[in-house]
Amino acid sequence: MDLIEANLICLACVAIDQLTRAVRLRAFVRGMGFRFRLRQAMGLNLFEEAAAAVTPMRLGGEPARLAGMLRAGIPGTAGFVALLIEVVSSWPIFALLGTALAVLYAPDWWALAGPRLAR
Repeated sequence: MDLIEANLICLACVAIDQLTRAVRLRAFVRGMGFRFRLRQAMGLNLFEEAAAAVTPMRLGGEPARLAGMLRAGIPGTAGFVALLIEVVSSWPIFALLGTALAVLYAPDWWALAGPRLAR
């Protein structure tokens, strides 16, 4: 695999992530009875990524997305609840994938790095 193919695969992964997050956010907001277009959700996710990239510890992302939802006409309470549900629903997936990666790769990593760290 050359560098261009690797970059295209990474770009496709980012696009899929952004699209699925937008679909999920749209479903949560619409489930609360508010009109919210997929294009708005995609824009908010990109706005969130930009804000997170320029703030320490990525702390500006969710407040920026909430501000964008307020500007789109979603009430603050509904926007906050939608974002809370999205964030809380993501953490079990992160925990599961992190555990799987640790089980798969930690023993080999420790066999390689352990002796060096012990010195």
